[in-house]
Amino acid sequence: AARAQAAPPAQEATPESLGGVTPGISQASFADWLNGPEVRRITIPLGGAARDLTMHVLSQRGIVLVVRDNAVEAVATAREGRAATAQGVRPGDPAAKVEAAYGRPTAQNGLQALNIWEYPGRALAVVVANERVQSIWVGRRR
Repeated sequence: AARAQAAPPAQEATPESLGGVTPGISQASFADWLNGPEVRRITIPLGGAARDLTMHVLSQRGIVLVVRDNAVEAVATAREGRAATAQGVRPGDPAAKVEAAYGRPTAQNGLQALNIWEYPGRALAVVVANERVQSIWVGRRR
């Protein structure tokens, strides 16, 4: 069930980052990261006029990059990744740390045992289970 609650407006002014990557930046900014043998590339065809997405799974850095037209559209924590947001939140942290860093989520949506905490003003979603951060997704602000 979704519930509306206000997040602190001052925190929404700064674009969010994860693992040192801010969505919207050029893929060229981190091209050297994409050359390692541990990097998996997954192409996601969108069909029609839309450009395909490419997911780069950087297991050693603990992040997944979603790229379209050589720009980062989204960045997420990889399985067991320890990458942190600009506010220092990372997988495994207590949910209270998310709330202390970002305020109450604008919405919370349940999906089975998971709760997805949404911060649309920051293009941020935090997946929480058992009061612990499981995954973090940061998108490109429009």
